[in-house]
Amino acid sequence: MSPESIVARVLAGAIVGFLVGLTGLGGGVLLVPILISALGVPAIVAVGSDALVNAVTKVGAGIVHWRRGNVRWWLVVALIGGSIPGAALGVGILTRLHSTRGSGVNDFLKIAIAVLLIIIPVTYLAAKPFSSEVEIEALGEETFVAHIVESPYRQRVVQLFAKHRVPLRMDVELPTIESIKRFVEMKRGIAIVPRMCVEGELARGDLRELRIRQMRIQRHLYLVYRQDRPLSAAARGLVETILERKKSRSASARRGR
Repeated sequence: MSPESIVARVLAGAIVGFLVGLTGLGGGVLLVPILISALGVPAIVAVGSDALVNAVTKVGAGIVHWRRGNVRWWLVVALIGGSIPGAALGVGILTRLHSTRGSGVNDFLKIAIAVLLIIIPVTYLAAKPFSSEVEIEALGEETFVAHIVESPYRQRVVQLFAKHRVPLRMDVELPTIESIKRFVEMKRGIAIVPRMCVEGELARGDLRELRIRQMRIQRHLYLVYRQDRPLSAAARGLVETILERKKSRSASARRGR
């Protein structure tokens, strides 16, 4: 192999290693096409060499990300549980193809890689850019803007995050809902607030609503009035409406049992 070929391969490895560390993309998406198209390496050799290179480069990148707190072990374990048998199956099929087709397996791999290089980016770009629901584990790195007053609901949120072993970073505490909304609008953090308090901002597009999949907290509101004083017509209508809805819900619950 000529010195120029060696330098070209080292340069390709350096570029791919940089991109793997930067984006987390697999070397198969980056290195294999370069080896096949630009450097003329046989497809099956490119795939095998890339697999071994990934075993080295991704370990280094993974250690760096782990030290910086970017790793979720539950996700790592889940991915390993699926990727190891999947990789073994893929290698087995490739070995079988190589034994039956010989060098023809290179043409098969070129087509398969080309198809994947088209499908994966198109699927990624076509994916929904914003989801209205998120897993609680995805919020471990976020800064929460909290109300300064302790409440049972705040305690339930704290307990929920602790139950799922997700850090809850309440670095900012403010005295009013209005100040919390302004802080979030300035992109200084996120907040958990009653929806009725942000309906105007949601309608204008100033804020976005994001539901936490594991969070199902009912908020109880109470109507308090003096029984020894007469109520206005509007107040009486409100009380009657609430009592009627309460009776209707109780009847529905009994029918559902």
